[in-house]
Amino acid sequence: MVNLLLALIPLFILLPILGNGFNFSMLFLPVPILLAVMFTLGVSFMLSAIAVFFNDIISMYQVVLMPWMYLTPIVYPIEIVPKKFVPFLKLNPMYYIVECFRSPIFAGTLPAPEVFGIGLALALSTLLLGYLVFIKLSDNFVFYV
Repeated sequence: MVNLLLALIPLFILLPILGNGFNFSMLFLPVPILLAVMFTLGVSFMLSAIAVFFNDIISMYQVVLMPWMYLTPIVYPIEIVPKKFVPFLKLNPMYYIVECFRSPIFAGTLPAPEVFGIGLALALSTLLLGYLVFIKLSDNFVFYV
């Protein structure tokens, strides 16, 4: 969260230089930040609870995280992906959250309602599932730590 907020400073400095400038759709940016926080917190709840019992999950997550980042259109637009691979790309839950960031910053518009709805549903469900897994497994932490 701190890294993201610090990264927004150079973004807001570079936008006028690159010609995009500030637009009112950027006032929507706290919403995708909240979606990203909820999704990340849910994943963190799950991984931290499972890592108590299976220590190797930490190493496996680090290996999975790098390809997951490259399969999320963060530094490249989805338009450069061949059309036959786009449906697979949209199976990535982070696609919808990242798209909620990209629309206000690059296109100067609010994200499409279906993109925002799916992103919100994924963030909330991941947070709820992670919380439930953490609560369910937390009684046994003391036996494994």
